[in-house]
Amino acid sequence: MGERIYHVAIADDWTMSEAMGEYAASTRGVSFDEAGFVHAATAADVAFVLDTFYADLTLPLVLLEIDPDGLAARGIGLDWEEQGGRRFPHILAPIPWDDDVVVAVRPLTRGPQGWEPPVLP
Repeated sequence: MGERIYHVAIADDWTMSEAMGEYAASTRGVSFDEAGFVHAATAADVAFVLDTFYADLTLPLVLLEIDPDGLAARGIGLDWEEQGGRRFPHILAPIPWDDDVVVAVRPLTRGPQGWEPPVLP
């Protein structure tokens, strides 16, 4: 099993995608078709993503925990982008609704200081 990667999703977007069998949002307000990939992060960068891109958002969010081996088994690749000394995985297809790919969905909590990232392995 490879190192897990994570995607922050607006909870309603994730729930509504079940009917299509795949989640096709790249990031907040951007579709997979527009970007050509789905943004993701390593466990070390989830807090950075929440603080940088979601700090002003009050809609419910969930954190998708994704197994790269599950993606590979479905023929879905990853590209890695270097940005500001950080490495971000880009998922090269919409995320399938498959327990071997999305191994956990965690509701995120918004506290008085902003989004509170969960403790991740």
